Amino acid sequence: MADPSSSSSSSSSSSSGPVPDFELDRAREWLQGRKWKLERVDDKRAGGGGVYITRKLVEVPRELIRALVEVCIAEAATTDPQIEGRVYWGEWKFTRHLWERSDREEGGAPSDNWLVFYQTMCDVDAAGDTWTNGSSCAERSTITYYWDAPSVVECPQGSPGVVYRIGGIFRDNDTGLFNYFLERTERLVVTTGEWTSEESPARETESQVFLNVRQGDVDESGSAVPLWEMDEEKGLVKRESRTKNPDCTTDIRQDFTAPKPQRGGSVRVAADQVETVTTETEQTAPSEAPSSSSAGWILESQVRPTEAGNFDVTRRATEAHDQTGGAKEDRADQTATTETHTQNSSEVSESRASGTIVEYRNVPTAFGLNQTVKTTTEAHDQTGGATEDRADQTATTETHTQNSSAVSESRSSGTIVEYRNVPTAFGLNQ
Repeated sequence: MADPSSSSSSSSSSSSGPVPDFELDRAREWLQGRKWKLERVDDKRAGGGGVYITRKLVEVPRELIRALVEVCIAEAATTDPQIEGRVYWGEWKFTRHLWERSDREEGGAPSDNWLVFYQTMCDVDAAGDTWTNGSSCAERSTITYYWDAPSVVECPQGSPGVVYRIGGIFRDNDTGLFNYFLERTERLVVTTGEWTSEESPARETESQVFLNVRQGDVDESGSAVPLWEMDEEKGLVKRESRTKNPDCTTDIRQDFTAPKPQRGGSVRVAADQVETVTTETEQTAPSEAPSSSSAGWILESQVRPTEAGNFDVTRRATEAHDQTGGAKEDRADQTATTETHTQNSSEVSESRASGTIVEYRNVPTAFGLNQTVKTTTEAHDQTGGATEDRADQTATTETHTQNSSAVSESRSSGTIVEYRNVPTAFGLNQ
């Protein structure tokens, strides 16, 4: 196969000579009155391109294809074309002419004598100065036609972003010469530019996208694409994603997110304590831990590093509330009263009086206060007695369980006095 020497020119052709005028006239006459059919419409205005319309003619005689292409290239453009009853207003520039074998059969087999002819045109406002095959902001395709060539060229080796295709091959049975085209499609680097992809009270994200980047992060001309530096930077979260395309180019997206400081909190009120929580996000410096707290308070501070190199700070202040309680036991011999405090500001101590027993307990709490229990038991004196009456004497006995004073001798003539004083735990006498 021969080496393609003219494939870089979008409108070039290789042939044994110019097309005779009578063949060009025949192609023009054949085009008159032909009904174009709509193949597709590609609207690329959102990406900075234009509107591309591809229309086709079916059952085109193969011997007319060269003259037909030359006529269309010479015309270059059309105004207000009508396709399947619809008028596409304005001037349209021809950008593509290709063909393929028709489905028409002759003798029960596909025929090589009939073709489907495709023409692509672009609105003039979006078309460039150079005639191209399917040009847009994302790719540029050029085509070379080969007429009456002795052989088919070897399809060139593609490279990142560049793809070659040979199509429309036909060999004339009489001359043995070939008609075909060589199409070169080059993907162009496209960028969205910088834009704010996220804006919220919590963060702001700036993004940019580059499509069809070559190896080494360069564009089709070899110039470096202006990517952001992916080095570490305090206060920013940098992310980059890369997607490989079938033509060995790469799509690159970069997102730089700057978190914003926020403040929040909560309060929990319970009978035994009040807890206040304050949260500050994305602080540039860590908060110092509390060095001390007052009695009745617990202060906590938590610092967590963020992915942006800042700090989230949580402060918790808990104030204790003293809860009091008590109990009472009332018996004939004594009355016991118990008083409790969950967070007492002072310790309880002994305050005993005669006739009472005082029990107390002080337990320090995490708030620097005291959990106290104080039980005061007051004794009740119970009295009793007995009498024994005999002929020779009468004996009278008097008892006290908790006598405030000790009994003593108070004997008189004709009596015998016996007594016993036993101290009790209440400081009294039995």
